[in-house]
Amino acid sequence: LNLWQDDVNDMIMYRGVKSGNPDKIGGPSFFSSEEEFAKTNGKTSAFKLNVKNPKIIDKRTWSDSVGSWDNMRPDAQKMLVKSLRDEGFDSVVCDYETMWLAFVIDPNRTKLV
Repeated sequence: LNLWQDDVNDMIMYRGVKSGNPDKIGGPSFFSSEEEFAKTNGKTSAFKLNVKNPKIIDKRTWSDSVGSWDNMRPDAQKMLVKSLRDEGFDSVVCDYETMWLAFVIDPNRTKLV
């Protein structure tokens, strides 16, 4: 297995939401290995991920792409997801120095714990 699989799929990842129930995932979602970081978005829930083919990116690329998700127009968000899918990726994973970050396209690749 690759290092990212050992780390990201085997650890607890946290999802924080500004409103609504963090247990309910209806589309692409962000996760952090650090619960305190996830809490900056509001209420959190713990998940296990089962990503198969993530796009591995560095911290700078994260900030320039999926990290700016909240500032993107809905059509730009759809284009980003389509682009990732077209390239065969089911997620984006980043070793963000002090934590792992993941952007998971398909909610079926997550399991509430």
